[in-house]
Amino acid sequence: MPIRIMASRHSAFYSPLLCCIRFLRDEGREVTYSVLGADQRTYALIRDGAVDIVQSAVSSNWKPRERGVEPLPVHFAQINQRDGFFLVGRQPEPAFDWKKLEGRILLADHGLQPLVMLKYAVRHTRVLVRHYRIDETHSNAWTAWKAMGSPQRPTPEQYARLEAAGQLQLADSPKWVDVRAGAMKLEFSLPRQSVSLMELSW
Repeated sequence: MPIRIMASRHSAFYSPLLCCIRFLRDEGREVTYSVLGADQRTYALIRDGAVDIVQSAVSSNWKPRERGVEPLPVHFAQINQRDGFFLVGRQPEPAFDWKKLEGRILLADHGLQPLVMLKYAVRHTRVLVRHYRIDETHSNAWTAWKAMGSPQRPTPEQYARLEAAGQLQLADSPKWVDVRAGAMKLEFSLPRQSVSLMELSW
């Protein structure tokens, strides 16, 4: 009985699968290999028993899952590791920086996962930094209490002001910081008897 294997696309990117097929055939196994057609869906082929094994990206389940399609195939094996997507250009670029792509035309693979990974990489070239501080003038209800004259029985208005003063406060305005070679550098002064919290988001 043949093992029916299908790939979502025929590409050197999936060479481990092609090597596996060659290995099985060398071992005397009957293996058929085909490529997914334009009007075919991997989950339907698996469900209907038309193929035994399908190579597909995990992202192939994203949209069907959003539509509530059930059952969906389970991705049970990883066929490549340390793979990746690449940017290629017409001219050598020994000191590449993402900023060099600003205002340029980029031809991208619009497959779901490659496009998501490209957007992810572009977005992660900058990090939004929020710098929170606890010191004498930030996030300090004690300082506010002393400025009120150290009331032993604060009024409701004073209590509200003290509660607000004790909330975590920004030391300065949020700012975007460039990431270079997978690292970023932050410089700031830290007064004595103070604590800083750096919140990074992207």
